[in-house]
Amino acid sequence: MLAVSACCRSTRTGNVILVRQFRYAFDTELLEMPAGKMDHGPEDAEECGIRELKEETGCTAGRIVPLGAIYPSPGFLTEVTYLFAALDPDRRRNAAG
Repeated sequence: MLAVSACCRSTRTGNVILVRQFRYAFDTELLEMPAGKMDHGPEDAEECGIRELKEETGCTAGRIVPLGAIYPSPGFLTEVTYLFAALDPDRRRNAAG
């Protein structure tokens, strides 16, 4: 499985945007970085990160910076998670889309 996570941070204020997700394994809501699976057709990791950021936060980023990839649970999963810094979030850029 391929997944993408984007840390969304304002370079002006230093604030980071997180999403609240209910997780059954913990029976509670957790604060997480916007993330999702790459399963929407022929999109690459960066396109997936941009899509997930918009879907989960309503924001677009002024700049996307690739940070690399990690294997979050290599002991029993083959999942790869691609990491991006989504800088200078803006909800107004989302108005037309």
